[in-house]
Formats: sequence, structure tokens, C-alpha cells
Amino acid sequence: MKILFLDHQGVIYLDKAIWPDGKPKLLDFEQGAVSILNEIIREVDCEIVVSSDWKTWVDLPKMKSFYIEQGIIKPPIAYTSTYNIKYLDDIAYLRANEIKNWLASIDNITSWVAIDDLDMREHLSKFVWIEETEKGIMAEGIKKRVVDYLLA
Repeated sequence: MKILFLDHQGVIYLDKAIWPDGKPKLLDFEQGAVSILNEIIREVDCEIVVSSDWKTWVDLPKMKSFYIEQGIIKPPIAYTSTYNIKYLDDIAYLRANEIKNWLASIDNITSWVAIDDLDMREHLSKFVWIEETEKGIMAEGIKKRVVDYLLA
């Protein structure tokens, strides 16, 4: 099984997340990013595991439905676990550990990659960093790097 660990903010959701009533809610993904994600899924037949913080306030069944509503051809199969963040500096380290722990809990992984706008390069060996958060997964070269990891 090929796994794509997917963040949302800065990767497929490209605006600032602002909730006027103070409650988080699902916000539409960038349709160009959805197209790129669908191309990756078709090309490598991967599964999505959500590593985004959105997992902390939306249950998996609702997230699966939201992905389908957004036009993503495969909904996520799981969430990574969530750790308590004590300090802002811990976020990249903790998210990387959430990914590593998920990988350690599953036996049939043939390849994987994580894609995020948090810089986890020092923590994960198969990682694609989104530096251009206004372009997200649509930034030049991102799709190829993701596909290359998943086909390796």
C-alpha cells in the first residue's frame, strides 16, 4: 500500500483559515490543488492519511464525505494520531512523530511520502516541503517529487 500523508493548510487549502464565530469549520479546498491531488492518486494508486490539524475537530467519516464533496477521488483512510503541543516549536517534530508512529502501526506499506508546509525535512526521510503556501501542491515540481517518492 502506498501512503500519502496530507496536510491541508498551505497544501490543498490555500487561504487563511478565519472563522468569524470562533469555531473551526471545513473550508473548500483549492480546486487546482484537488486536480493535482487526483492526478497523483490516479498515477500511483495511493491512499491518503490526514496529518493536518483539521483532524482534531472533524471526525473521519465527516472528513471522508467532505473529500468526496470537494471532488477528491479517494477519501482518506485514516488520521495520524494527535499529540498535545506544549510549545509552538514542537509542531514539526510532533507531526513527524505522528507520521512515524502511524507507519510503525501498519505492516503492508510499500512506499510513503508526507507533504506539508511545516518544514519536517530534518525529521522525515520521505518528505516534500511546501514553501510556496500561496500555490501549495500546485507549485512547480511538487507533484513530480510526491510521485517519485511513491513510485520508489
